[in-house]
Formats: sequence, C-alpha cells, structure tokens
Amino acid sequence: ANYWESATGGTRGMSIPFRLGAANMIFRDRLSYTWIMWGFMAVCLLVALAVSGLPSDRFCFEGFLPRKAGERRTRLAQLQAERRTAVLFEAPHRLAECLADMVAVLGPQRRAVVCRELTKTHEEVRRGTLAELAARFAGEVRGEVTVVVEGAAEPTVESTPVELARLVAVREASGEPRKEAIAGVARELGVPRRDVYDAVVSAKGNPTKIV
Repeated sequence: ANYWESATGGTRGMSIPFRLGAANMIFRDRLSYTWIMWGFMAVCLLVALAVSGLPSDRFCFEGFLPRKAGERRTRLAQLQAERRTAVLFEAPHRLAECLADMVAVLGPQRRAVVCRELTKTHEEVRRGTLAELAARFAGEVRGEVTVVVEGAAEPTVESTPVELARLVAVREASGEPRKEAIAGVARELGVPRRDVYDAVVSAKGNPTKIV
C-alpha cells in the first residue's frame, strides 16, 4: 500500500496524531510513504536553525512538546543539560504556555528564537532570552511556529556531587526553598536536575560534605 501526502503549508507527517497512528502503520506494514511538498515548509527546521543565529554545527529536533503542562515540563527537564541547539515545533495557541515553562525549567536567560510563518509573506523572527520572548508572545499568536533554543552552557565549575550539594546549601541558606535551589543549580551548571537531587540526598547522610 502507498501513502501520499501533498500540502502547500504544514505537514501531517510531523503532527502528533500522525505519529501515534499512521507512522506506526508505515513502519509495521512497510507502507510506502511519499511526501510531495509544494513549498519550503519541508525545510522549515533548517531554515529556522539558519536564521536563528544560534550554533548550528550540532542540533537536536524535539518535534512537538507534550500538550499537558506536567509532561511538557518533564520533557524540558531532559533538555537542561543538552549542549546542542534544540529545535521544536509548537502550536500557536500553546506558544505562551510553552515559553513560560521554558523560563521555569531552562531559566529566563537562556537564549532562544521564535520563528513564525517562515518562508511566507508575514514571516517573523524574534530573538532574545526566554524571558523576553515569553513576554513578547504572551498574547494571541497565529501561524506556524518553530522555536530554536540555545544549548546548555559548558559548566564553569566542577560538577562533583559534593560541589552540587554545597551550591544547593548556599542557596538554601539565603532563603531559597530546596526544590527551587536544586532547579537553579541544575540550570546554572547545565546538569540534569536528578543529578543535583541525588547529590543533596547523599549529602544529607553526611553533613560534612556540604560544609
């Protein structure tokens, strides 16, 4: 059997319903999938990466993030320590929520770019920090959206469990709740939040570790 797709803008092959349905059948039943695209949306991922101004020598593509907030934040947490530039698609009506979650999980100062309606008449490319972009796109947004996010910075200090626990303790001493302190250290050093949490748990049994 053959599966043909022809479109002038956007593609079902990148959509969530397609991934959950037809994509599985194509692989399982060895269907022939032919994509006929009458425009430049076939390369919007690379176009967004090129115009972003962010490092493009290595990148990862995240597709669409989950619709539910909790699942979306879990996926974003996996990008905290990702060094490569990340490219993803987002529905316009969920862009504000997506950017707000990025600010909370990846940090307000992480650089990013929001590309809207690429290769079309009303193309828009906005660059800035996640906090700036979240404020810019807090209202209604229309059109196809691609988001490019800067990779995590190289650690500036040694990320040993002892040092991770110490940095969390310093933040806690200044009045920051432990959960926020752990997330903050993870963002600052570009390491998985789980690693910081494990370091804190380990240090609890040996207080001298965080002195």
